Amino acid sequence: MEIVSPILVLTVLIGTFYLIYTNKMTPLKALMAASCIFLLFGIVDLNDFMMSISNPAITIIILLIIITTGIIRHYPILDYLERLLLTSKGYRPFLISSMLLTSILSAFMNNTAVVAIMTPLVHRWGHKNKVTPGKLLMPISFAAITGGMITIIGTSTTLVLNGFMLKNNIPGLDLWPLLIIGLSVTIFGATYFYFFGHRTLPSNEGLTEIVDKKRKDYLVELKVSNSSQLINKTISKAGLRKLTSFYLAEIIRKEITIAPVTPETIIEENDTLIFAGESLNFEELLKLDSGLVIPSNKSGYDEFKRFSEVVISHNSSLIGRTIKESDFRSRYDASIIAVHRLGERLRGKIGEIIIKPGDVLVVFNGSNFKEKIDVYRDLYVISDSENPVGKQPQKITPLIISGAVVLAAIFWGHIGLAITLFILFSVLFLFNIIDMRTLKRELDFNLAGILIFALLMGQAIINTGVGEMIANYVIQLSQNDPVSTLLSLIVLTAVLTTFITNVAAVTIVFPVAMTISSTFPMYGGVFFMAIAFSASAAFITPVSYQTNLMIMGPGGYKFKDFAKTGFPFTLLYLGTLFSILLLYYDMI
Repeated sequence: MEIVSPILVLTVLIGTFYLIYTNKMTPLKALMAASCIFLLFGIVDLNDFMMSISNPAITIIILLIIITTGIIRHYPILDYLERLLLTSKGYRPFLISSMLLTSILSAFMNNTAVVAIMTPLVHRWGHKNKVTPGKLLMPISFAAITGGMITIIGTSTTLVLNGFMLKNNIPGLDLWPLLIIGLSVTIFGATYFYFFGHRTLPSNEGLTEIVDKKRKDYLVELKVSNSSQLINKTISKAGLRKLTSFYLAEIIRKEITIAPVTPETIIEENDTLIFAGESLNFEELLKLDSGLVIPSNKSGYDEFKRFSEVVISHNSSLIGRTIKESDFRSRYDASIIAVHRLGERLRGKIGEIIIKPGDVLVVFNGSNFKEKIDVYRDLYVISDSENPVGKQPQKITPLIISGAVVLAAIFWGHIGLAITLFILFSVLFLFNIIDMRTLKRELDFNLAGILIFALLMGQAIINTGVGEMIANYVIQLSQNDPVSTLLSLIVLTAVLTTFITNVAAVTIVFPVAMTISSTFPMYGGVFFMAIAFSASAAFITPVSYQTNLMIMGPGGYKFKDFAKTGFPFTLLYLGTLFSILLLYYDMI
């Protein structure tokens, strides 16, 4: 069993790597399957499983998401951010100011949420100043990743790694190196884009801009004439429910808008039918002998309706279902007219497309869209033609109390991070800044599951000695030189995180770093700090990080755009990391 166990773990690791990279399974399902195998073969036990569930990192991440969401929803933060960004005149000043602002926010918030906040603001600035989204959005994603490394709470990478270290009786991550290296890569990254990197960014239009220019190809108004055979028929009996090229989005009846349109809705004389789709084919309607005509006077529909662009989140309940099965129109009061995946627009009947994480949907939204989309955690709105509605000033007392709690935690060393966040959560809950609706929406079971099974998988690597085997190979390859070993570890982690998630990369590499650290004890935590930053070096491919996938459609990016811009940025990032680690830990 001693020989079989490492072989089994390596086989499962490779299989998990393959399933995640090829999108044959979501990270949650792949890690869950691997964990089940390890439990079945006794490689990990119930105690390991319970320790993973109770890891403080999971509680901290969930509390952070809930707290920051509650504050954003109740205070006019978006208004302040937009006013701050609007002060930038010119492309490059705006680029560096938006990157630095994104990095600062990401140091204290989930960086996926930060990109979701910043994307529409950046998008509107670009539209106003005639700068295409392709020139703006990739730097925002990169800044969110680097900014998340400034503090231990900025990204799940550092929190999970810190949890691994504490669980194995290793002192947690040192905050000062995090701050110094995080600020360095953030500043160097913004400077790089200001002077050089902006030249590698493509001048691509986003999906919304393309659709907006061809609006007539996506929308059509047809009126029900007084001789139409559709009058007094339901939508289903009129044959308007099973159109292949497009579908009935809404009905305008006098001054009333009917949306979503149900199969039982009855058609009346003089109704205006709004059809939406990627390729409108009038022949299909003509075959119905419908008596629909092009109205002589437009309804003014475009004056109060618009297109929005949304991204499917990685924990969306829509994943794996067809658009038709998701009942998207009824659920969100919006009609999908185009789907974008990994730089390409999908063709064919929209209703039959199976939804995947990171898909970008261009939707034609109704009056209740914003209210309905706020109920679920399935979508991020990333472009919108309207400015956000400013929030009225809220009570300042909760923020004062929250600030006092944070200061107490800083200067009174007996309060840990998890307890501090729980007290903050309690204060905000008591003042109704966080309510039950926020809790139901923001309790991210998908993320919690990924973290639990990743921790369990890491324990399997430790229990079977696989991490030690890989570490010994790396040390031998580096000829027992700590500097060469450090560089090898950085490269190994960066390669892994390019193809799989950062949490999975940390899970695989932590046991390796633990063995290397015990081999070179004089250099303390340098190897753990190395994998913390290397696991976030997700700049070369869009699939390596959620924020990259989020901006791919809105920016009109292709895979090659990430390689062209991300490769030199990765070299700068890793070079900065390696140099500062050598200096800070006195390795030269």
